[in-house]
Amino acid sequence: MLFDKILISMDFSEESRLLLNCLEEFKLLGLKEVILAHVVDIRAAGGNASSFVAPNQKKLQEIKKEIENSQVRCKTVVQIGFPAEEIDSIARQQNASLILIGSHGRGFIKSFFLGSTAFDLLRITQTPLLVERFREQKGKLKPYCRYKFAKVLAATDFSQCASKLVETMEAHQKSFQEILLMHVIERAYSKQEFDKLKADAQAILDEIKDSISKKAEVYTRIKAGDAAKNIIETAQKEEATLIMLTKKGRGGTKEYLLGSTARDVALRSTQNAVLIIPC
Repeated sequence: MLFDKILISMDFSEESRLLLNCLEEFKLLGLKEVILAHVVDIRAAGGNASSFVAPNQKKLQEIKKEIENSQVRCKTVVQIGFPAEEIDSIARQQNASLILIGSHGRGFIKSFFLGSTAFDLLRITQTPLLVERFREQKGKLKPYCRYKFAKVLAATDFSQCASKLVETMEAHQKSFQEILLMHVIERAYSKQEFDKLKADAQAILDEIKDSISKKAEVYTRIKAGDAAKNIIETAQKEEATLIMLTKKGRGGTKEYLLGSTARDVALRSTQNAVLIIPC
């Protein structure tokens, strides 16, 4: 199950602590275990890296008690290395079903991962990744954690990889109240070609709708132009609580492992949490 075993990367900043506020919602979706992971960045700690392990493990143990008091199992892991690689490795070793990370409206929180770690994790991990949003309220950060799965915008490009998105929605229909299925036509060389692409896309969306509409209300949208821009704008206009899309688009080379649309939505969306499903 997508939400039963969640890995949260902790760096003991305000942002990573706020991610714990999201757990109440995940409990309603079947959360059984949390993995609290901390990575001592070898680039910053250098030869003193090992000296940070014990005190940081102690900090994780204190947070673990808080989580276990809410009747959720919890495990702690401290590693030394490059954060993105270690987080991905821990997720695989622990069979995590989801990685939860945080993002601010201006981009990934610099204090959450050093340098380009957040982007690297987006690029390399094969574990579903949920990028949570934060907002400022009276000078303090607040996460957009409540009711993420009430109204989901699911963007598909009809690639083979995108079938994983459909599988996820089918498997978790009870978790979603409303689903907005969306496809963006990025190019057409004539109105005739565009009309055909639109008709074909609508037929596919209707077919997907029929397969996932047993528990949730499902709607469809077709847009034209830049995919990421349309996805973000539609999510805001429709007041979606979450954007879902797959990690790889039609390109199959290693350079496009993440996919430009997934990358741009994750980096540019400021108001919606983004759930990225790998192929």
